Amino acid sequence: MTIAGYLPPESSTETGEPGFYRGLDPYVGKVLSEEPVEVQRTVIAILTILKSVAWAKE
Repeated sequence: MTIAGYLPPESSTETGEPGFYRGLDPYVGKVLSEEPVEVQRTVIAILTILKSVAWAKE
């Protein structure tokens, strides 16, 4: 799963770590999985906006 480019250098399939958020940093996936879906979507939206702003500054 690619989410706004917020991925570790290697995916969880390469590291052998199972999980719903494959490819996402394991700590981030764990924290997000404990939150309601609405919070998960909001966090991803905020990160996407921040990434867009950072790219616009370059």
